[in-house]
Amino acid sequence: MPKRYLPTILVTILLSFQQTAYAQYDDTGSGTQGLTIEEQANKEKEAEKVRNDTRAGMRQGYEIKKIGGLNMLVPEGTKFYKEGAQIKMEEEDAYSARRFKEMDTRLQKAENRIRSLEHEIGELRSSIESIRKAPQLDKT
Repeated sequence: MPKRYLPTILVTILLSFQQTAYAQYDDTGSGTQGLTIEEQANKEKEAEKVRNDTRAGMRQGYEIKKIGGLNMLVPEGTKFYKEGAQIKMEEEDAYSARRFKEMDTRLQKAENRIRSLEHEIGELRSSIESIRKAPQLDKT
């Protein structure tokens, strides 16, 4: 076997091993055919325990995404795209730029809403002052 195929074979073996390791905790319930209801329930409890343990040990701001049969720990909001036969994750600089732009947009909306509310409060204050200054009528 030529040496040039060795890295490809190693990557293929590692990926298949990783898929096998995750397959036993698959969210879709696959691998439960032929099991009794109790065995399926136990398997689901075990899988839920693993998911909870994984989530508890995760860093803040990260989430588990299922991409092509693999569970991956990625920053929240990371976008994926398909390029040929590969599924790629957006680059770190693109992710950061997009997130900052989203935050800037949200900040602008919040500032506009605050200005709008301040204007409404000013109008309400002037209405209250005009009501206070108006002559009181007796209801007799």
